[in-house]
Amino acid sequence: MELDPLNPFATPAYLEAETALGAEPWLFGFERDGSFTGCLAFIRSGRLNRSLTIASAPDAPPEFWEGVKTFSKDERITAIAVNTFASRAACIPELGEETSRIERFEFLVALDGSPEQLLERMRVNHRQSVRKGIKQGLTVRAGDVCSLTEHIQLMAASMERRQLRGENAVCEASVESLRPYVESGFCRLFQAVLDGRVVSSMTVACAPRAFYLHTSGTNAAGMAAGASHFLLYEIMKAGQMEQLSKFNLGGVADRDSGLAQYKERFGAEVVRLEAAEFYTGNALHKAVSASARLMKHALDRARTLGGGGR
Repeated sequence: MELDPLNPFATPAYLEAETALGAEPWLFGFERDGSFTGCLAFIRSGRLNRSLTIASAPDAPPEFWEGVKTFSKDERITAIAVNTFASRAACIPELGEETSRIERFEFLVALDGSPEQLLERMRVNHRQSVRKGIKQGLTVRAGDVCSLTEHIQLMAASMERRQLRGENAVCEASVESLRPYVESGFCRLFQAVLDGRVVSSMTVACAPRAFYLHTSGTNAAGMAAGASHFLLYEIMKAGQMEQLSKFNLGGVADRDSGLAQYKERFGAEVVRLEAAEFYTGNALHKAVSASARLMKHALDRARTLGGGGR
């Protein structure tokens, strides 16, 4: 955490949250000439697979990644997922049979200057939306007074809107899956309120010197009132009050998407990264796993088409 103070995925709170969700935590490190680099990693074991996940890949030399491959073999890992949330590593080396690799982009907003300067760095339409929210009477609440249940409902509303636009968007979060992130202190909850109702909600992951937008949702009333723009601006101001230097608005896979443009127009610097997944099990295990996935997909589809069973 001290070596990477902009990265919430390098904090004890993140380790605590993932452990509470059932993952087995590990710290990977590499040292040379007094210089250390490393990351947190988590193992999850299922009936068929034993997976290793690195959420924030370090900018490490090849020897580090060779160590990850050796560790995975020793621990009988069958799948490795490497992401670059808040990472400084642009490229991920081959760690097994590659099953996916995507380009992704993150958006970093500098928190220097004054609140007025934050507004001035935004595109005109974003500034207008923030001021619209203020004029509409939006207020902000944070911490224990916020409701995770309302947060999930707003996330679902956002996913439904994206589905109607033809995007492949599914809300997989639940109160149970997000609660450990909040209770550990890894995430803080911020909500925009209009006429007594929550209309926009965001969980923000916390590092010593930065915020990272973790999850968010806004309903139709919030969209009409500029609530998401207003809430992000208020979170930026909170970061300034805490003397943070960056607010990472999270990532997208499509650089030309509307979501990417929305994030960039807050005056964000665009950082190119990637994510990759690898299979490291043997051929027989791979065939069994593939058959199980096909069966699960068929059962899920049958339940959907049949209205959920009986």
